[in-house]
Amino acid sequence: MSNSPANDSPEPIRDALARYSVHSRVSVRPTGHPPARPKRRIDPRWVLLAVMFLSLVQGSYFLWACRSALSAASIFRGDASCSAPRMDSPRGASGGACRLESAVVVSAHGGRTYWLTTISSDGTRNHIPLAGTQSIALSRRVQPTERIVLQRFAAPGYYLTGKVTAIADSVGSGMTRYHPDSRTHFEATYATVGMLMFACTLALCVL
Repeated sequence: MSNSPANDSPEPIRDALARYSVHSRVSVRPTGHPPARPKRRIDPRWVLLAVMFLSLVQGSYFLWACRSALSAASIFRGDASCSAPRMDSPRGASGGACRLESAVVVSAHGGRTYWLTTISSDGTRNHIPLAGTQSIALSRRVQPTERIVLQRFAAPGYYLTGKVTAIADSVGSGMTRYHPDSRTHFEATYATVGMLMFACTLALCVL
């Protein structure tokens, strides 16, 4: 019999399931809000390329700094204006590779590296890394607002150009890290680290 309940029951069940499925799908997602976009992940290769570029820049710069410092050292040692400064030494331009200028002590900091902060007569603020026992002793005895003398390398075109190479107070003088005889130049170390990082990142990119 065509109108019996046994023959009509599958269709209503399928319609009910379809309506429930549509209703469940629609109710889960709020109306008016587009689906969330998946977050873009940075390709690790771009990170490696950026590190490789920065490492190459660092290594190349400090390789140049090493060669430039060696060239400046020969000029420094052969120029009388670059001898150890004293408080009674004449200030200003001397026509040589180094010039002397007056400065006032702001502060001194100790630790793994001793630093002396000064202000020159032209208003320049200097953060000077010290080297050697004489410089460390000088940084411990100077007081804020005390006047000292700075020796600055003035020959143009070198890595040391504009760097303070020595300091002096009324008791004595000392070297900074930029002095050619301080044996505290880290340019070679920085260049080696930069080149090693470049080689490592290059190997990772190739592999």
